[in-house]
Amino acid sequence: MDGICKLCNQLKDLRDSHIVPRWSHRRLVRVGETTGMPRTIQVFDDTAMVLATQDSEHLLCAECEQRFGLWENAVARVAVQPDDSFPALDRVAVIGAAADGRKIADASTLPDDLIPFALSILWRASVCGLENYRNVSLGARYNEEFRAYLHGETPIPDNVRLLVQLLEPTEPRIDRLIVPPESDAIGAYHRHQFLIFGMYFYVAVGGAGELHLLDEESLDRNRRVSIGTGDFIRRNLALRVAGVQARGAFARDGNR
Repeated sequence: MDGICKLCNQLKDLRDSHIVPRWSHRRLVRVGETTGMPRTIQVFDDTAMVLATQDSEHLLCAECEQRFGLWENAVARVAVQPDDSFPALDRVAVIGAAADGRKIADASTLPDDLIPFALSILWRASVCGLENYRNVSLGARYNEEFRAYLHGETPIPDNVRLLVQLLEPTEPRIDRLIVPPESDAIGAYHRHQFLIFGMYFYVAVGGAGELHLLDEESLDRNRRVSIGTGDFIRRNLALRVAGVQARGAFARDGNR
């Protein structure tokens, strides 16, 4: 269908663009087939349902899709693999420790594509009109600043910091999950985050007076990542699914 591409702002034939990369959904299904859970479950508000397809919308032209695809493919190669290997975790070198027990690692051996990849996922979730992402918003200013950066027009915005945590393989295996983008406010800045196959992405936006506190661990400013078990993600997931009501095929299967 014809329309204005959200990235290049040109009238083009728009592709059906996935918010979260297609490879991640395929990998999730493949991993699920080996564990007896071949389908994916989506939790939205207070309802849990079988997710047969990925969220997508006509956002980008073919050229801009290809631009994003290069970053996606690079991340796919270093994320947790179907054979349970984790190339990104193998490549980084531990150089210290954080006060909360996480390890701090030099990430200079990881692909630069991690940075535009992370920002592209959040930007897509913010500019799309899909109901599942109604609470993900960068705001008008940062929608445009992210767009300009992702299109190669400007450097990464000043009031942005990207933190990445690589998850160690501990039970339950949240390093084999996908948690779609979410947004909330933390003090003077907004936190946008998602999890995809062992890599937790945390993007802080705004609040320039506080962002410098994140510089030491940031990937975009200091080529650092942290390594941890993701216990806080487990706690958040537990709170998120507590009390949800199964619907559709998920409810039927659960009663068998």
